[in-house]
Amino acid sequence: MEQALQIRDSVAFEIEVLAPWGDEGWFECWVGPIKRDGRIAEFTLIAQNITARKQAEQLLLQSHEQLEHQVTERTADLEKEIDERKRRETQLQVLQDIRGEMWNMRRKEDIEKVLTALKKGLEDLGVTFTECGINHVDNTQIPPIIRS
Repeated sequence: MEQALQIRDSVAFEIEVLAPWGDEGWFECWVGPIKRDGRIAEFTLIAQNITARKQAEQLLLQSHEQLEHQVTERTADLEKEIDERKRRETQLQVLQDIRGEMWNMRRKEDIEKVLTALKKGLEDLGVTFTECGINHVDNTQIPPIIRS
């Protein structure tokens, strides 16, 4: 009412109230001056219970927040899945390239092509070639001899 007095016009507002029996509720109110001879003689107050609307707004807000959380989680899961698929595709391609070079070996000098494919494959997988080694297994001996 103070605001209606100050601006000398109608004012609308929402207010949360606590009933004597403990229930909380919301009201949308309109307060307007009634003028006589250009002066405010009295006020009129119209109040409408909007508790159900406020509860619906709160549920909608909670649902929106929950949905946002679910979308964020699902997006993260999908990004992980995409990364894993890309990693698997790279692994398969590396294996196919190395296998192809091995099947194409006709002479002992062709080992260079296999090693090149192996080096490229390891680099594609993020493994530096210096961390790897090649062992030669001499299985003409019993037990077989492994040489670096």
